[in-house]
Amino acid sequence: MLRSVLLALIAGLGALPAAQAWEIETGVGAINPLVAPAIRVDFREAFAVVPVVIATAGDGRSDPVDVRVSAVDAAGFTLAVAFAPNTVPSNDAVGYSFVAVEPGVHRMPGGQIIQAGRLDTAVTLGGSGVAALGNVTWSGTQAPAVLVAPQTDRSGLFLTGLSNRPDADGFAIALERPGGGQPATAETLGYIAIEPGISRFDSGTDPLPIAVEAIAGIEGVGGPDDDVDGLPLTAFPVDCRRVSLGIVALGAVAGRNGIADGQGAWARSCSAATGLTTVPLVLDEDLPSPRTSSGDAVALLAFERAFHATIGRIGDYRFDACDGFGATSTVVDEGPYGLDGQGIALARVDVTALTPIVAPAETPGPLCYAAGLGDPGAQVTVVESGSDRFGVSGALTLAAWVNPAAQADPAALQTLAGKGGDSYRLALEAVCVSVPLTALDPALVLGAADDPGSLPCRTPPLIGEIVSAEWKYVLRADVVVVQDVLGTPVPLRLTARSGSTAVNALWDPAGEVVPGRWHHGALSYDGTRLRVYLDGIERNGLSAGAIALPINENDAPFAIGVSVDDTGARSDALTGSIDEVGIWNVALTTAELDEDHRLLARDCEPCRTLQRIYWRERILRQ
Repeated sequence: MLRSVLLALIAGLGALPAAQAWEIETGVGAINPLVAPAIRVDFREAFAVVPVVIATAGDGRSDPVDVRVSAVDAAGFTLAVAFAPNTVPSNDAVGYSFVAVEPGVHRMPGGQIIQAGRLDTAVTLGGSGVAALGNVTWSGTQAPAVLVAPQTDRSGLFLTGLSNRPDADGFAIALERPGGGQPATAETLGYIAIEPGISRFDSGTDPLPIAVEAIAGIEGVGGPDDDVDGLPLTAFPVDCRRVSLGIVALGAVAGRNGIADGQGAWARSCSAATGLTTVPLVLDEDLPSPRTSSGDAVALLAFERAFHATIGRIGDYRFDACDGFGATSTVVDEGPYGLDGQGIALARVDVTALTPIVAPAETPGPLCYAAGLGDPGAQVTVVESGSDRFGVSGALTLAAWVNPAAQADPAALQTLAGKGGDSYRLALEAVCVSVPLTALDPALVLGAADDPGSLPCRTPPLIGEIVSAEWKYVLRADVVVVQDVLGTPVPLRLTARSGSTAVNALWDPAGEVVPGRWHHGALSYDGTRLRVYLDGIERNGLSAGAIALPINENDAPFAIGVSVDDTGARSDALTGSIDEVGIWNVALTTAELDEDHRLLARDCEPCRTLQRIYWRERILRQ
């Protein structure tokens, strides 16, 4: 009970963003006011929750123009060309970029916190600062890039959004209107805030990894002489501030992070060019004189391609359905996509009354039912039609509860879950290798007494494995990694397609998975570091620029309890029991793994039989 209360308190403080799935979409386009002053923009995929949408005008035209979002729903939004007051509008097409994010606090695959939300206000601040309105508590650890824009157009006025200079604690947001003055009707103001950095991840529908970059506090962004009299301006492109990117951007959304000065300035791009490593930015306004950048900064969110992605959980296999066992069965996916698997020869294992037997003591173990894999042909496979959401090439987390049976050969590889043998998997394997002792005190090597230079072939440890085009990276949970001769941390076994290399290491029996006991195992990969966790503790990690993205993709199905290749051939089967198999396309932190998986508690509905009558009872295991 105490564990549940503590987790509830932490969640209430917003300190731990939920690891559940959330959605994001980006896109680009153009709108021609001569053809239609407003258009309907449909999302590539409908959101489960109405998102916050921020759009930025991006073109080389000289008149002060913005794009206005309204009528946002789960399927799309209305976008209109908005000309500043006293402007002679032109009929040229206006390019735009947009980003839409599900409200809440989330984590990007690269680890950055992203937060989106809304508030209703009729207050427009001009020249008086933004401290009086819209104070937002920030859930990240460093000052974010903040994008702010109206989500409605109830007043018919030219309004923009801005934030005060954000810091690590939070920021204030406000409406702004040229010349000041408040609308008679409240508008909904939306914001998206994200920690600076680059995330590379998979959308689930795009065959290639996607990159998104956020930059905060861009200084020195000025503004041009604007076209208030209909005359062309020669200084417009020259006044743009080019910002260098770490990606090749298709589009970018910008936000003004500064002061509300009554000039109604807003951030925009001053080029419609795409596929560039720089983004040209300007603070636009409806005044005839050039704008200075005093007191202002600009935030930027650039994206490599237009996409819709669900980030977070891909699959969640709990083995709790009453009919999910037997010769053949359907293994229900409780995740966002309903990617049910086909079970073969699964036995039902009742763990509703399981006494915690693993450390730390508060770990409850698996929940409700587990799947017994005693039959040599037992397995679960998930074959998708259409998009391959398990084809994760970027960030990844894979976790499960496992209770292995004793093995005559502990060196035999046993797969907990994964996508074939040449992509990624979580497994058990007691690899028996000779360890060089030139940099070690032989007394510290906990190997067999008669051979201190070898790792013992006894109880298999947990291993995490990812495969790129050239290398297979295998981390053992029973190894304390020591540095190589160059001082670089390396894994015990770095297996090239042409051979294998053993490195200096110390054996740690705490990384072993003891037969007959339930253990929680996980691997995570954030694009630069591979980690393995056993019973809530990070046991090993590898950070190396040598890890090449992307993780190798194949045509094999996602499988539980066995490796299955693209021909359907089985290998490396697990003997024992498994439960709560989860997979995410984001690298979860230790705290998120605990909150969303290892320390999870829920209602169980065990299936009981009494005189041929089936009945259910509610049990809450705390």
